[in-house]
Amino acid sequence: MAEPHEYRQIIARAKKVWPCPPSVPAGWSCKWEDWKYLLTFYWLSPYYLMLPQIEMAVNIRHAIRGETRPLLFSNERQAFVFTLVDSPRKFFLFDGANGALYRFMSVGSEQALVHLMGQGDDAIQERLHLVKPSPEGEEAVQRILARDAAVIPLLTDKFLDYTPVATKPWEEGHLSEVDELPDEEELAAQIEKHEALVKALAAKKGVDISEQLLIDEYEEDEDEDDDDDDDDGIDGLEEELKKLLDMKVDLQKLVEEAEARGAH
Repeated sequence: MAEPHEYRQIIARAKKVWPCPPSVPAGWSCKWEDWKYLLTFYWLSPYYLMLPQIEMAVNIRHAIRGETRPLLFSNERQAFVFTLVDSPRKFFLFDGANGALYRFMSVGSEQALVHLMGQGDDAIQERLHLVKPSPEGEEAVQRILARDAAVIPLLTDKFLDYTPVATKPWEEGHLSEVDELPDEEELAAQIEKHEALVKALAAKKGVDISEQLLIDEYEEDEDEDDDDDDDDGIDGLEEELKKLLDMKVDLQKLVEEAEARGAH
């Protein structure tokens, strides 16, 4: 779960990259701070690979490639409307109540979309076409839930625009399922893995993150604890584990900061 300061950053980012449509139909909203399911879909999930659930539902299960951009949501309907960054004339509605995905037919612009939605639910239903899940995508989701690492190349090849990195239960927050915490060698390997994941996320967004940025981010946290850590080896395991978990939570923050630097 995101920390309060991270949640504020997520909201600020959403407002910046998810602008409201020309008008907002009654019963719908684009005030992202009010969306109950924002973190559910657009934050790291507690499952193997920790993919955001929007990727699990749209990119993988329904085999629709590309980054999604939400336009409107309705907490009452448990639904939200989105388009694709690379295909902005395609519009979809995800019904969270039953996990169904629909595409708006014969709607080619945001203006046309909000005009249609302003006519009420009956008019909306007439334009919705059910998008059936991809059998290969559904199988891939089941393989993810089964912690099958062999699914990763398939995800990269068929569904995603980056390569996911395998995760462990303790990273996903399932400490009750872990017999023992990782040793120092495992922790060091996890640091390298997190750096690779940051680069993958950055590459997905077209951001250049240098190796030094990653090193500095980790060493900054490490230096803060140097004065209090007089023992080597396993004595520092809990502190090291906390740093790794914090690094996992901060992945998106790193990407956004790098994007901001690149914009100047």
